[in-house]
Amino acid sequence: MAGTLTAPGCVSTQNAAATRSSRTTDTTPVAPDAWPARSLSAARSLHDALAGSDTVMLIRRRVVREDEELRPLDTLTPSVVTGRMLIGEGLLLDVRPVARKAPPPPPSATDGPTLDESGGSMPQQIQAARSLVFLSFPASSEGISGDSRLAGFGELGVYLDVTYPPAEVPLRGIAVQFHGLGGVEFEQPVIDKLLAAGFVVLSGDYPWNRWRPVSGTLSTIEDVHALAREMGAVTDDTLAEAAFATEAATGYLQRTDPRLAGAPVVLVGFSAGSLATPTVAARLGERCAGMVLVASGCNLAAIAQSSELTNGGVQVMRFGKRVTGAMAGLLSGVYLTYTKLDPYHTGLALRRLPTLMIQGRNDTIVPTERGQELYERLNAPDIILYSGGHRTIFLALGSLSNRIEEWVVQHADPATAGTNGGSTAGNGAASGNTSGNGNAAGSRASVPVTRSTADGDRH
Repeated sequence: MAGTLTAPGCVSTQNAAATRSSRTTDTTPVAPDAWPARSLSAARSLHDALAGSDTVMLIRRRVVREDEELRPLDTLTPSVVTGRMLIGEGLLLDVRPVARKAPPPPPSATDGPTLDESGGSMPQQIQAARSLVFLSFPASSEGISGDSRLAGFGELGVYLDVTYPPAEVPLRGIAVQFHGLGGVEFEQPVIDKLLAAGFVVLSGDYPWNRWRPVSGTLSTIEDVHALAREMGAVTDDTLAEAAFATEAATGYLQRTDPRLAGAPVVLVGFSAGSLATPTVAARLGERCAGMVLVASGCNLAAIAQSSELTNGGVQVMRFGKRVTGAMAGLLSGVYLTYTKLDPYHTGLALRRLPTLMIQGRNDTIVPTERGQELYERLNAPDIILYSGGHRTIFLALGSLSNRIEEWVVQHADPATAGTNGGSTAGNGAASGNTSGNGNAAGSRASVPVTRSTADGDRH
């Protein structure tokens, strides 16, 4: 990276190790069978069942924190479908939310009545907001018909909200934001800078639709393995869904907006969102031009057991108390033998990918040692290291936004995008070809997009 990054306050900066730019640097691609299987036939069935539908009922899941526990919060959202595509590992819907209006809007702004959750009719209006919603189904869904899925009623998807730069700004690429559990307002200066620089921003939550709490009591070594196996399965399914959704959403934009055809993709993950970002990058392979990780780490089991903010939905007890110390270390170590997609593993596929980490020396939310471990697994990328903790980093994001934008612009330059090495898993999704690393995405057939509006319009 040219020059030295600087930032106000007690902070040190270090450029990436020289070996990261070497094509001889070893990387470990993610094995094709590491990605959980999805049923394309179930996605196709829903795609066909939605033919002619302009409104679907979708569930958007977020989480709320109660004390140290995370609990899902679901919102049933009536949405107007303006485009749909079978792509990668599932179905992508291009939607706008339906707004409730009282009194009803004028006829020129309505699209007719639709049905609310209570069974009554309500006026319908397309808001300016736009989201790409990815729906996938486990392999066990084979044989489920679209009719039995109620034609999209109550589907739980991964939402990626779409924001285009101002109309006068030439498009430079796509930036995908995975935000944290809280403090999203502190992330906004970074996103504003990326929009001003010409990036279309896809903004999403951690993929909570696949996440579920895990709990258990440890009495024997068999208990440790059983719980670690379950934690690994939940982690891999959750992180894979983030990767599949990003793969599909970026591919969709590149196909439907000619200005974005072949555009570089950069990933920006904050806190909880950053925990999924390396696995997403590993899936995108050479389609990913670089990633920024803010307050990140690896070994999600260890983070869940040692974070002062939340247990990450993992409730593990021994003798009536939360597991700590050596037992927690044993559990997180065994967990690493079962998970295949934790950043601890996927980071090895990214040892040449341009990466900027922003970390705290005294982070107790995503513990500092977990960030240091990820830094080493990624082969010492660019790093800005604050003397404080998690909150210090987020308070500094406003002053750092110019530096982050400059770093992203540099690595999204067409002259360097796509030449960074790393895993090639997932390359087939955007083009519909069968190249790549032998992963499932490369063998998926694509279905032409069905659109009822101009998807490339500025929103």
